[in-house]
Amino acid sequence: LENIVGTVVGPSLIFYIMSVGGTNDDYGLTIAAFCIGMTSMMFTFGKWVDRNGNKYQAPLRCSFILGIVGAIIYFVASILPIGFWGVNTILVGRVFTGMGAAGKTLIKSWIASAVPLEDQVTT
Repeated sequence: LENIVGTVVGPSLIFYIMSVGGTNDDYGLTIAAFCIGMTSMMFTFGKWVDRNGNKYQAPLRCSFILGIVGAIIYFVASILPIGFWGVNTILVGRVFTGMGAAGKTLIKSWIASAVPLEDQVTT
């Protein structure tokens, strides 16, 4: 997901922001919103897994749902009035998409926990 965000969404986001009446500042805020959403949920997902005895399924489902909700919100911005509502809807959608993208840390952790300690290689 992060590769798609960096190579497809990132460069085209400026055009989407401008089409709903945004500015260059709004573009910067929406880029940052993704990172803020992702960073905040990394800690939350980590605590969730730790408290549930290293069970990853529920947090992964949650991250998937957050990502889908973010994509829907992101889409809805295109049908809202140009200006405040459109720009801020994209901003909220990016926060949710970032929260969903935080699930990538869960996947890496899950794989690491599945490999026996003696088979793990350090560099």
